[in-house]
Amino acid sequence: NFSYTFAMIDIISKADIEFRNETMKHSISLREFYIGFYPFLGEIRLGKQINSWGLADGNNPTDNLNPYDLNYMFLTGTDRKMASLSLTFDSYIIDHKLGVVLIPNHEPNRFPIDDTDFKMGDNDQPPSIENQDEFQWGLSLQSMMGESDIMLTYFNGYDFSPSYSGNYNLFEYRKTQVFGVSTVSFWNDLTFRTEMAYFETKTALDLDESAEYKARYMQYVFQLEYPAPSDITFTSQIIGNKMLSINGNNFDDDIGPIPANSENFNMGLGTPFAAFSENVLFLSSQKNYMDGTFDISLMGMIDLTQKGYMLGTNIEYSPIENWMITVSSSKFI
Repeated sequence: NFSYTFAMIDIISKADIEFRNETMKHSISLREFYIGFYPFLGEIRLGKQINSWGLADGNNPTDNLNPYDLNYMFLTGTDRKMASLSLTFDSYIIDHKLGVVLIPNHEPNRFPIDDTDFKMGDNDQPPSIENQDEFQWGLSLQSMMGESDIMLTYFNGYDFSPSYSGNYNLFEYRKTQVFGVSTVSFWNDLTFRTEMAYFETKTALDLDESAEYKARYMQYVFQLEYPAPSDITFTSQIIGNKMLSINGNNFDDDIGPIPANSENFNMGLGTPFAAFSENVLFLSSQKNYMDGTFDISLMGMIDLTQKGYMLGTNIEYSPIENWMITVSSSKFI
């Protein structure tokens, strides 16, 4: 990470190197590169950047401004996101924060790399997608209500995951609107965070033989944090989804048009964990040592609707200022 500040201007850049020992291949990419201005109205950022929405930790169904790198889903924060070219404006008025995000070109999720543990069956990158470079935008309003914070969001864009469109091997990114609300409140030592997103999506292409349907669904996160003695923090999250309605026809190459339903529909936006299962329980504990230079986290994920769970651990160590070494491991059953 590199940053440089002069006058009222920030220049921010973040690069990464990825190496795969199985294939002995590497890649170097400029993860983020943007300029920030600070006029009297607030803050303006322009360039390749990762924008974040939502008040829950890590899993945010309202945060649909940047696609996911599905190879790194079990990292935290923005480490599992991919940057997009965007113009962001945030204005602060008393206890209110108004945000506008303009994204000129739609970018999809990065699919898991072949021959890795995160490869998901036959979900290869589709060979032909018809509507990739589309304009997207979003609005946010964050405010205080007594002892609580609330954030309202609206996103108008396209799915990050492709859907089959028809015409024999054509895919598309559906047109989707997302209405979101996030809150954080406190009661004694407990911290409550909630996040709910309502999605309206429809097929975007008009082909000779194509899918044509509309769907509505919800995703949600309920989070509880408790600071235990000895500087240990316990966190729990319930993550889930609810299919509300779907009308119209999907398309099958062998049959032709078929009724669209929850079995042949995929949720193309929101947090990936909500799309995997109707209800997932996350449990974690975290403790700092040596004045914050050493951090250990234990994590567990339980699928409440299907058989399966995950156990993981994460260790962070900062030997010197501005350097961080992270080692993590996850076991899936």
